Amino acid sequence: MTRQFLCLGLALLTWGCGGSPSTPTAARPPAPQPVPSGTTQLAGIVYDSAERPLSGARVEVLDGPQAGQWTLTDGTGSYGFNGTFDDATRFRATMTGHMPAIGTRGARCAPCNPNWWLYFFLQPDGASADLTGDYTLTIAADPACSDLPASARERTYTARIAHAVYPQRPPETTFKLTVDGASFLSGYGGLDVWVAGSAVTAEVGDLHGAPGLVEQVAETTYLTFGGSISAAVATPLRITGSFNGLIEQCELSEAWGGRRNCTSAPTVSRVSSCTSARHQLTLSRQ
Repeated sequence: MTRQFLCLGLALLTWGCGGSPSTPTAARPPAPQPVPSGTTQLAGIVYDSAERPLSGARVEVLDGPQAGQWTLTDGTGSYGFNGTFDDATRFRATMTGHMPAIGTRGARCAPCNPNWWLYFFLQPDGASADLTGDYTLTIAADPACSDLPASARERTYTARIAHAVYPQRPPETTFKLTVDGASFLSGYGGLDVWVAGSAVTAEVGDLHGAPGLVEQVAETTYLTFGGSISAAVATPLRITGSFNGLIEQCELSEAWGGRRNCTSAPTVSRVSSCTSARHQLTLSRQ
């Protein structure tokens, strides 16, 4: 689950003004406003194709009674509209240096505030790096991670990156990385990768604490990685960057099973972990 769908409680919105740009709001909830009968609120976030929020992007209503209404995204890439919209109403997002995108609202989210959301992912005008290929992946822990066993402080695997297709996302900028060369648990051996130009980002796991990579290093001993990757294509053969998150090794009393992380196990014999923004990641093309 990627962070763009975690809409619960998000209210940092920029509300549209008819015919003139709105001023991006500060990072605080807007004052409650009555919603007229038959009026629908819609909100969203504009990202670049590497899932980085774009401030100052313009979002415009193309159809219906509010056609021509527009607004600018705030510092978090967020925007919002009050108006009468339906599933066929089109919205367009534009930003200097990026290709425009047109979309319609998603399915109604009953617990979300507001109930309708629309996310945009704008591809840079120029070509983005093509990451497809076979790699050697190295993850090196922050040197300050003295609690981790020596064998866990630097791990090297083989990896393959292939194109992936996701709704709303530019197909040239979406990839799937699959890790091999070790005993990774089913469902914990891959991650989605996003690209904008030479910038590369990825989420390793989810925002609820589940790791994205889990290697079985012994019968009931597991090495896990969870966090976010921010990297760049340094050369055509090399991608380097930081891994900001948790590296953890745990010895359990039983097999991993259906648990989400080390700490959800009934009995943990030993846990060694390190959370840091200074872990390093390198992908070297084979």
